[in-house]
Amino acid sequence: MAYDDTEGRGLGGKFWFSIMGIAVAAILGGVLLFIILGRAWYAWGGFGALLFFALALLGGSYVYDRRQQERYNSLPE
Repeated sequence: MAYDDTEGRGLGGKFWFSIMGIAVAAILGGVLLFIILGRAWYAWGGFGALLFFALALLGGSYVYDRRQQERYNSLPE
């Protein structure tokens, strides 16, 4: 039997399991997002759902911005 030059060059099981985990997490996150947005649409109508989604994005961006400011301020000058 000849030497197989391609042995050991694969991506490995750990890589593929992490890709599958990321895909499952993205699918579950999307389903959760659609459920929340659908319930807001049902409760408040189209404009209320858009307003809810915009406020949720603004809240998330506010938290992200505060965390980045703390990280920026902790850097040495």
